[in-house]
Amino acid sequence: MSDGMAPEPAPAPPEPLPSEPLPSEALPGPPSAPAHVSPPALVPPPPAAGPGAQVPEFEAPAADVPAMPGVPGAPVSAPRFYWPTSPEAQRVPDLPSVAAMFGTPPPPPPDPGRRRRRGLIALALIAVVGMAIGLLVAQPWEPPPLLAPVAVQAAVTSTTAAALSWHQAPGGRKADSWIVMRNGERHAVVPGAQLTFADSTLAPGGTYAYRVYETSGTAQSPGSALASARTAAPAVRDLRQVGKGWSTVTLRWDPPAGAPAPDTYTISDSAGTSVGSVTGNVTTFAITRLPVGGDPGSYTVSATWAGNRSDNAPSVPAVTLQPPLNSDYSTSYYNASSPGGTMKAGTRWTDNWTFNPSCAGKACKEGLQASFQPPATRDTPFNVTLKPSGGHYIGTTHAEIFACSAAASGSFLDATNDTVNVDITPVRTSGGTWSAFKGTVVVTMPYTVPVLSPNSYCPTQSWSFTVNGHPAS
Repeated sequence: MSDGMAPEPAPAPPEPLPSEPLPSEALPGPPSAPAHVSPPALVPPPPAAGPGAQVPEFEAPAADVPAMPGVPGAPVSAPRFYWPTSPEAQRVPDLPSVAAMFGTPPPPPPDPGRRRRRGLIALALIAVVGMAIGLLVAQPWEPPPLLAPVAVQAAVTSTTAAALSWHQAPGGRKADSWIVMRNGERHAVVPGAQLTFADSTLAPGGTYAYRVYETSGTAQSPGSALASARTAAPAVRDLRQVGKGWSTVTLRWDPPAGAPAPDTYTISDSAGTSVGSVTGNVTTFAITRLPVGGDPGSYTVSATWAGNRSDNAPSVPAVTLQPPLNSDYSTSYYNASSPGGTMKAGTRWTDNWTFNPSCAGKACKEGLQASFQPPATRDTPFNVTLKPSGGHYIGTTHAEIFACSAAASGSFLDATNDTVNVDITPVRTSGGTWSAFKGTVVVTMPYTVPVLSPNSYCPTQSWSFTVNGHPAS
């Protein structure tokens, strides 16, 4: 150099590259360049140089080099490419992959407006959730109220059944079940989806009041309004008399239609007085101890279920066997014959006879209370029991009808115990009762010695009287 300094030594040549070639799979292939980046133009290598020559280097245009991945806007130095000129020349260092050189294209930067909208939506959601939590804390959620069922109706479907229906009150809570009360007592539980109930356990003639409650969980609503139903109690059918006696009447009837057998039947007279009862499986009844020959009256029958009584069946006039003679008769006497004394033949008068029958089986006895009072004499009553005999009624008794006395005394100081024989037979009958009769009465006085006239006597003698009788008016 002109300044006297020694020239700078030449740089040392690079170490020689290995002679064996690299596997093809070790060299990365050229990546596909991004659409907005053009690959660097390669300059053909210069002519081969002699030994010790320096490998030329080429620099890619800086304008075509992409920005550093991940660091927007930061440029990178242009890569340098080394081209070997001969096998003996030094090899180019391993090149990075195109992806490493240029990087994966970054996603487009987020839209600031979209980010702001997402932030506002998130804030709104947070505000709504906060308000809901605040409301729940300030006033906890309450379910709809339990309201009393409405439109409760009860309708009778038979003598032993009724149909019940109702509606849930508008705005009320959904029911889990319904409680049906009958006459103040819990009677049934109905599922919540059911709004009807069929009650088939009723008794005829009963009145039933229903009330419905709604339940949900352990809660229960107020009770509904009452709905009432009354079942019918049909009367017995075809009441009739099927037997009779002197003092008895037998009745028979058919059970009520459309109803179960009652608990009891009650038999009553025309005054409404019960004369007896039978269980529901019996449909006959004998009325006893009726007055013989009297009016037995009328009778009716009613049925009873669980204390509920039906109406009375139409009453039936009872009829008993009538004795031949009953009650009072007006009887006319007249003297048919006379052995003497103060009684004159043909004497006539009228007395009252009363018959009191006593009947058993197919026959009756007639108790007769009679009087015997001829004109201008005292009344002498007598009683006799008449018994049937071949279509007649006959009987014997004793009575003090006559007296024995001295002719001078003219008094009846010595009454005699006379024998009285009565024998009567019917003239007309009506329903077995004599409407008229005829017969005889014979009075026999025994042999008697007057007390005041011990030397005198009255012989045995009889008087025969013809009688005719008819019911007293």
